[in-house]
Amino acid sequence: MLYIHTLKDLTPKTADIESIPIIREVRSRLNKPFSESEFHDLFSKFFPDDRDINEMKKDSERIEPAIEKIKDMISLNNPAYEAINLYRTVSMMEEIKQPTICNIQYLEDIKSWKDEFITEITLIINGIRSIKSQEEYIKLNERINQIFRKMLRNDEFVFDSNEMINEGKLARVKDLHDSLGNGFLFHITVKEHLDKIDFSIIKARISKDDLEPAEEVAKDIFRIKNGVQASYDFNMNMVNLSVIIYSYIKALLQK
Repeated sequence: MLYIHTLKDLTPKTADIESIPIIREVRSRLNKPFSESEFHDLFSKFFPDDRDINEMKKDSERIEPAIEKIKDMISLNNPAYEAINLYRTVSMMEEIKQPTICNIQYLEDIKSWKDEFITEITLIINGIRSIKSQEEYIKLNERINQIFRKMLRNDEFVFDSNEMINEGKLARVKDLHDSLGNGFLFHITVKEHLDKIDFSIIKARISKDDLEPAEEVAKDIFRIKNGVQASYDFNMNMVNLSVIIYSYIKALLQK
């Protein structure tokens, strides 16, 4: 896609722009009926499978234990740690906990819907050629809207990422992961900060007993970040697939 790079980029206007090269590419294939197997081969890659869902679940299940580990670190009142950043980390983890659950539920629903989607979109696209009346067009249009409603989670041609993983949630967990590698959980002295001492050097003065809990949290957050990224990527798949379906329909209606 040239103009749609994030969930929020999808609008009717950007879909129209993105559809131009897709229509050009598929126009030669519009002269014969499509088969379900053909669309299965074309569209299956956009859907999560059981392995994808299971991996996302495993990654999300690390959120609560990670929160508990950080709370344990807070309870120590250890001056080696930066208390305010420990609290911030808990807040960030709690911020993504429910959106991650909601997103996995959405993707589980999308996964189980794949075969039904492929059957229905095959009937819809092949059926466009045989429309003869306004009543038939209205009925077909409603079936098309139901497809987009399922994929985009609302009645508008935009992706509703409210209560799910979106750009903001993804950026937060990425920033947190990067910050942990720079000693976010540890107290950095004013002199170290002013002298811009790299954390790889600062680590030398921190005891192994103080480093290990933070490193365990960092490992958890790395996996959590991977799960959040996977959720976001599959959300983007639904956006991209919506544009492709939109383009096929537009191409057929223009004929």
